[in-house]
Amino acid sequence: MWIFYSLLSAFLMAVVNMIDKFVLTRWVRKPVVPLLVLGLIGLFPALVILFVQGFPPPALGLLLPSFLAGTSFVFMSFFYFSAAQTEDISRVVPLFYLSPLFVSGLAAAFLGELFPAKKYVGVILLVAGAVLMNVKRNSSFRGRPGRAFWQMILAALFLAAYTVLTKRALAASNFWIVFAWTRLSMLAVLIPFYFREARELRATVRERGLKVAGLLTFNEALAMASTLFITIALSSGFATLVTTISSVQPFFVLVFAVFMSSFFPKVLREETNRSVLALKLAAISLMFSGAALVA
Repeated sequence: MWIFYSLLSAFLMAVVNMIDKFVLTRWVRKPVVPLLVLGLIGLFPALVILFVQGFPPPALGLLLPSFLAGTSFVFMSFFYFSAAQTEDISRVVPLFYLSPLFVSGLAAAFLGELFPAKKYVGVILLVAGAVLMNVKRNSSFRGRPGRAFWQMILAALFLAAYTVLTKRALAASNFWIVFAWTRLSMLAVLIPFYFREARELRATVRERGLKVAGLLTFNEALAMASTLFITIALSSGFATLVTTISSVQPFFVLVFAVFMSSFFPKVLREETNRSVLALKLAAISLMFSGAALVA
């Protein structure tokens, strides 16, 4: 079941990515706005979950890793947004797929997750396929790595820390409680951002109307659901393998991009010529080979 939930999370995040691309290029000036919406949306389900579960007595083994996981998620987003502001998005996104490599190291050190060599080969193949999936002409960092490169390395590292910390918190409680506390922790960490960017959030809604508010709410609700499914997967699967399987996300993004470009080019247009599709199919072959070894 952890494989199913990992794939379901990747599927939903692929949908989120496509909507994000549309919203960020047409409606939103600052990419921090969707993060603020995500933080607000997480408050209601978190409180409902804790109410239904009876507000169990908080324990340090639950609260500390949950708070650190929420903090890691915010820092991951901050470094990603900073890199995206100074570099082409095609140059920064592939570096997110270094996260499974960081997870494998952190999980071995802090969770005691050690596997046969073939599973680590699968991790490498999946990461290589995910990176290859995002390669574009003139899309690599040139010369000496600049500030954006190191910001994305930090973003991938914080994403790995979020995964491992969530897995640690799951040792103290069920996935519902862990999900609720990480959402509340994320909201708490975002409070300074609300004071700083509230004007931008209001301006976006005022200028674009309810359509942007509705689409942002729907999209970030999908993102939150994806996070819940990853938490469920982590409750029964190893952190290294869950993260690796979820790296098939670019495959779903490719399917959506080809479909939208073919039938709705005014909404989204992507490169779909033969050479690009051949490169993508080669990447998919690597990813599924890696997934077979991991599973």
